[in-house]
Amino acid sequence: MMVVARYGAGELEFLKLFSVSPIAVHKFLRSSIELNGWRKPAEEEKHLVQPGSVIVMVTYEGREILIAMDYGTYNGLSAWLEAGPVAGVGTWRQD
Repeated sequence: MMVVARYGAGELEFLKLFSVSPIAVHKFLRSSIELNGWRKPAEEEKHLVQPGSVIVMVTYEGREILIAMDYGTYNGLSAWLEAGPVAGVGTWRQD
């Protein structure tokens, strides 16, 4: 499925690319996403993804999910996940 992803403070949302609906078809909680790295598309995957894409491997609630994106976007996703607070450690507060 071709989607557009957007992330905010606490979740990663996927919206269908060719849709006028602003409602996400999938939502992943930031604290439950585990990034497992990336790889180049296998030969049988190359016709399914955009040229220059990498396959990003994530685990969400025990389920492995593969997402195709360009490497720059992968870097942004990785930084967003790493910059988030560790679940159960510390608190965010506004002064």
